[in-house]
Parts: sequence; structure tokens; C-alpha cells
Amino acid sequence: MRLSYRSVLLVVGTVALGLAARNVVSRSLGIVVWTLRCTVIAAAVYPLVARLGRRMPRVLAVLLTLVGIATVVGAVTYTVIGDVRSEQARLSRVLPEAAHRIETSARFGKAATDFQLSDRVDDLLAALPRQIAGGQGTAAVRRNATRGATVVVNIVLSIFLVLYGGRLVSGGLGQIQEEARRRRVTSVVSRAYTRAWTYLVGRLALGLAAGLFAYVLCRVAQVPGHTVLALVVVLASAVPYIGVVIGGLPIVLLAFGLHPSGSTGSLVLIALVAYQTLEAVVFMRPLHRRSILIGPAISLLAVMMFFALGGLGLALSGVAITVFAVCVVDELVPVDTDVG
Repeated sequence: MRLSYRSVLLVVGTVALGLAARNVVSRSLGIVVWTLRCTVIAAAVYPLVARLGRRMPRVLAVLLTLVGIATVVGAVTYTVIGDVRSEQARLSRVLPEAAHRIETSARFGKAATDFQLSDRVDDLLAALPRQIAGGQGTAAVRRNATRGATVVVNIVLSIFLVLYGGRLVSGGLGQIQEEARRRRVTSVVSRAYTRAWTYLVGRLALGLAAGLFAYVLCRVAQVPGHTVLALVVVLASAVPYIGVVIGGLPIVLLAFGLHPSGSTGSLVLIALVAYQTLEAVVFMRPLHRRSILIGPAISLLAVMMFFALGGLGLALSGVAITVFAVCVVDELVPVDTDVG
């Protein structure tokens, strides 16, 4: 089969265009990550700024809100950073020992050996410091994230979006010429934003509660690394219905490894499952009634996809963006009504 000169040019041009697009996306990934992160921050603090803006100038309300949030986050970080560093080093020593004890135990030895538990724990400990900031395609983002200029740019961009984000959204909606359609789109976006904000604030509160529960559970079960393990549970709780149990698996592993002959590991696992059930039955239902019902599959997919693109920071922002997108779709779907 002969290829014409035009077909060859078309194939070469397509390949060249694809390579050029790949390079552009790779080089602009840092800017995309910053923009998404700052957009989520601005959307999260906007209701607080709007409420304060009724009593004081808007610029002062923005600065007061951002300074307050930065103070709280800084105080919490300063309080736990020492514990995190020391406990992380201790976990690096204790986790392999616990995995080895489980593999040599009579109760779980065969299953743990078939699963290659020790090798998987070693791989996790080796890859975690590198993977926590993102995949290989985000090396430039990881380097820039440690620079003071990046922090300044993110702060300035967040303040800009809080001050003028509403005008940007209004300007975008104003491009819709038909008045009825513009009102419809504005209503959908407004309701979706309110529902998404309510859901995310509720999930944040539930995540902090789950982290506190994991911290107390580690203390009671005498499992080391309680602060680090509690933070893992907080992050994993972004995935509803299964996040607390998944994030608590390291606690279960350490409990079984440190107390192989007792029932501590089983009790820890039962406590995590019971808390997850309590959260789903008691706390999640009121939140869903006020916001939206989001299953674990969507949240887990969003975390995995955005984590691969830009690390932990983008993963958390990606969850917020995904929740908003789901709220928009839910607002667009017509409500079923009974007939007859």
C-alpha cells in the first residue's frame, strides 16, 4: 500500500503537533497547579469574606480572613511538625519490624508471606517521601514549591481571585446573550457552589473528627506514630464510606505486629469499622441532605488522577473541583416527579 506525499505530511504534522502539545502542557503544569490551588482557596474563603465585607471594607475583610486562616494553619503546623518528624523516623523502623512479625506469626504468616508484606512495606517507605509531592512528571512543580517566590505568587493570586473572582464569573456569565439561559446558568452555578461548599466544609469537619479518633485509638492501643497515622486518616477520609478504614490500615498493621499474640489488632480493626459505620449512618446523611451524595468511587478516582498530576496539594484541590462538577451535573438533571 502506497502512502501519498500528503498522507506522510499529515502523519508527520500530527506527531509534531502532539509532541509540541506535550511539551507545552509539561512546562505549564506548574502554572496550572497554582491556578487550580488558588481558585479552590479563593472559593473556600469567599463566603467568609462576603460576610465580613458587610461590616468593613472588602480589602480589609480579605486580609483579615487570610491572616486568620494562615495563623491557625501555622499554629497547628508548628505544634505538630516536631512530632511528625520524630514519629516518621520511628515508623520507618517499626513498620518493617511489625511486617516481619506478622509474616512469622502462626495466625497471619502464610497470608502475609503470599502478599509479600515486608517487601511492600519497604517499597512504601522508600517511595513515600518522593511520591507525596507527585509523580515524575511534576519534578519542576516540586522544585518550585520550595521557593519563597512561589508562596508569594500563590498568596497574591489567591487575594486577586477573592477580590475579583466574582466579577470574573459575572463577566463570563454575561457572555451568554439570551437572558433566560443566562439566568438559568447563573442559578445552576450558584446553587452548585453553595452545595459544594457545604459538602466540603462538612467533609473537612468529619475528617478532623476521624483524625482525632485515630489519634486517641493509637494512644489507647499503644501504637507509635500517633500523629502521623492520624494525619493519614484525615487525608484518607476525603474518600467517603471507606476512607477511615483504608487510612487506618497502618494502625491495624502496627497493632497486629506489635501485639501478635493478643487481640489488640482485631479490636483496632473493629473500632475503625465501627467508627466508619457510625460516620456513614449518623453524620453523612444530614450532610448529604444539605449538599449532595458523592460515592467513594468518584472521590477515589479524583484523588488518584490529580495526585498523579501534581501531588497531594493538587489531589485535595481536585477533590473540591470534582465535587463542584458533580453538583453542577446534579443541578442540570431534571428532578423526577410523580405522575397521577
